[in-house]
Amino acid sequence: MRGINFHRVVCLYMETLKELLDFFLHLDKYIGQYIADYGVWTYSIIFAIIFVETGLVIMPFLPGDS
Repeated sequence: MRGINFHRVVCLYMETLKELLDFFLHLDKYIGQYIADYGVWTYSIIFAIIFVETGLVIMPFLPGDS
């Protein structure tokens, strides 16, 4: 039984990391394509993220919150 090729796994991991970093650094280049591909779903996902970040209160912890 062959062992896992560690170098290959690390290279794959680094390539994935570089692609994610490129995506976030050049979001303006990719966002138009996502909107063209997914249309209304893109806006729904953005709305859901903003709602969860600002409007969803799971456990109130400030005084006066109930």
